[in-house]
Amino acid sequence: MQSINKTNPVLDPSPALARKIDEIAAKLDQLFGADAANHFNTSQHFLLNQTEICAHSGLSRQQISNMIARGEFPAPVQLVGRRRAWRLADFKAWISSRPLVGGEGNAWNGGPINEKA
Repeated sequence: MQSINKTNPVLDPSPALARKIDEIAAKLDQLFGADAANHFNTSQHFLLNQTEICAHSGLSRQQISNMIARGEFPAPVQLVGRRRAWRLADFKAWISSRPLVGGEGNAWNGGPINEKA
């Protein structure tokens, strides 16, 4: 996989996460046919746990909690009991809202976090 944001590899999901996204897309294809992308946006429905959020953002759990409390980071969705996760689409939107270091614009151009080479 080739990174879109070569200046900040922390924002790139791990190969395992990319494989998981591909697996989900394949399952959607099986359930809904080759037109699955028209039924579901996997980025919108895919969830990241706190460990993945920390790994991809470079932030600690405490930093994320503090930022959520200040309204500076997307809140997670409640799954079951104390389990919570973040929508990939919300995380991507947060990344896109972050300014580039020493430049104008934002850190994400709206495309996939990773694209296949």
